[in-house]
Amino acid sequence: MTPAPSPTRVGVATKYVVTAAAAILAAYLVWGLRSLIVPAFVGGLLAYICRPLVARLERCRIPRGLAVGLLLLMCAVVTLVGLNSVRAAIPSEAAILELRVRMLYALNHRYQALMGLDPSWNRGNGLYRLTHRDLDPLMDRVSEVLALAPDERALFVASLERLTDAGSARSNRLLDYERANAQALEMRARRTGRGEPATKTVGGSPPTSIARASRADSATCSRSGRSRR
Repeated sequence: MTPAPSPTRVGVATKYVVTAAAAILAAYLVWGLRSLIVPAFVGGLLAYICRPLVARLERCRIPRGLAVGLLLLMCAVVTLVGLNSVRAAIPSEAAILELRVRMLYALNHRYQALMGLDPSWNRGNGLYRLTHRDLDPLMDRVSEVLALAPDERALFVASLERLTDAGSARSNRLLDYERANAQALEMRARRTGRGEPATKTVGGSPPTSIARASRADSATCSRSGRSRR
């Protein structure tokens, strides 16, 4: 016959079970009421922080209601200033496109200089012959990520057209960067036997040749130059 469990062990086991059930129930309640707990916690924290300020304003013979209103107004002003600062720090869509063009141009320029590649991107130095089987596919994938889609190119060119005469030099330099990127992509496509490279499409638009888009950019640039004159 097996001995019956002692009352002490039964009590300890019951205590563990009840504690675990209470913890699970508490976690479930906290998760279910999280939409109410967070605002209540933030409100309590703000009240705790602002209480000394309200007391100091009351000592300056300012009514409590007016003191609370002044603190709320101050918090609103600080919040608006912070949101405007964050919004100003976030780059616009045109700035992001410009950054992508600059990054792709710098990547192609550094890679071509490091590997000693000729303008056709077919022959390079000894380092290129040693590593091109591994690095070329990686460069192709990175270039496809940074390359602009047709509608992105249209937005990019339109943003450059809005620049003033003072920014015409910067506009022409960025267009040169984009044309160089298009030429590099076309050379890589010819090297891999894919023919004309198709740029990414957004919104289901059909693929467009980079070279054709580059010619369109040249025509747009010449039209904008004639309009400035």
